[in-house]
Amino acid sequence: MDQKQQIDTIQQMLERTRHRVHRDSVYYLLWGWLVFAATAIQYVLLTQLEWSNYHWITWPILMPIGALWSMLIGRKMEKLAGHTTLLDRVMGYLWGGMVMGILFSILMSSRLGWSNSYILIMLFYAIGTFISGRILRFRPLIYGGLFSLLLILSVLVFPALLASFQQNLIILALSIVATYLIPGYLLRANKEAYV
Repeated sequence: MDQKQQIDTIQQMLERTRHRVHRDSVYYLLWGWLVFAATAIQYVLLTQLEWSNYHWITWPILMPIGALWSMLIGRKMEKLAGHTTLLDRVMGYLWGGMVMGILFSILMSSRLGWSNSYILIMLFYAIGTFISGRILRFRPLIYGGLFSLLLILSVLVFPALLASFQQNLIILALSIVATYLIPGYLLRANKEAYV
């Protein structure tokens, strides 16, 4: 390859990465809104309505919908792209590991208690978004992950923050806004701001 071909190849790779990252904002927004909705509905059911015994029902309804929706979006994107890049594989492995950690936290909730399980779930997605932000060189994901890690640390330092399960839900909602929704909208808005 001559120098011009090498530069053209690098520019094409960067443009594909920008496009992929921009396109992946749909996952942050999808999961951000689903988890935020599940948390908010659970909070209302727990505190305002007579459904307090069934406050947890939002999770087994909304999360499978999100998983199915994510799979359909992923398949459509794979067909449109026509190929899988190293970045696609790395991000897939990263989030596959995070999902396994989240599922483990849910399975262990009977032993750990739901408040502790929610904190572990926050830890897994905070780490996932922080690493994603570092890989993609996108600061809002990095800062969102760090914000959630600071929330977790504050709960450990000040256990009174989790005096009630309702407070745990508020912390989870704040974390989702900072970790998924704000970076997701920023990813969608400006695909030239990173990489």
